[in-house]
Amino acid sequence: MTPDPSVAHQTDGSDIDASKNSKHGHKGSKILGFFKATAKGAVETAIGADRLKAKVGSEKAKDRLGVIPDPNEDLTSGPVEFKCRYHGKKGHLYITSKTTSPPAVHFSSDSSIEKLGTKDREDLHPEWSLPVSDIKEMKKIGGFGWKAKLVVGWALDREVADGLEIVDRRGLRGR
Repeated sequence: MTPDPSVAHQTDGSDIDASKNSKHGHKGSKILGFFKATAKGAVETAIGADRLKAKVGSEKAKDRLGVIPDPNEDLTSGPVEFKCRYHGKKGHLYITSKTTSPPAVHFSSDSSIEKLGTKDREDLHPEWSLPVSDIKEMKKIGGFGWKAKLVVGWALDREVADGLEIVDRRGLRGR
């Protein structure tokens, strides 16, 4: 099929002129961008305030620390180690499944995990360990409510993480 050169193409009309207008459709995105920038500033201020409150000792503020991951973090690797906080203290939760010992969940505040990982390392001395077989219950807890998570995630263009409470067979709880 080829176009017939004797028939003129439709190059005018109100709908075509509106689509060629350079300002068509930009007003809504500018308004939305304004609200997003405003919300981002408010969220970053609230997160900064939570950092201060956590240092003073607020448990609720400690629960909210670390719920916004770094945007440069690669989340495609396997679920073996996770950045986390334990009572407001930065660290890593990692799972081991060596053949010499039963699978277990460990928490360490060792900063070398960030660079070297946990695979095949004998030098890690976790602050606490819990065999997977001793875990009775795992409960997701959130630092933000669902509405706040939506606003924060949207304003910062990042995923908002939740917390995890682990209950062992003896009934001891850890967050």
